[in-house]
Amino acid sequence: VPENMPLYDILNEFQKGHSHMAVVVRPRESCEQAD
Repeated sequence: VPENMPLYDILNEFQKGHSHMAVVVRPRESCEQAD
């Protein structure tokens, strides 16, 4: 899920039964590059 997705929306997805786990990800442009 995007890091800015509201918790309420994530909980709704859980209740629908579509998933049981969520991983928070940042958009690529905000991630730092490791050399």
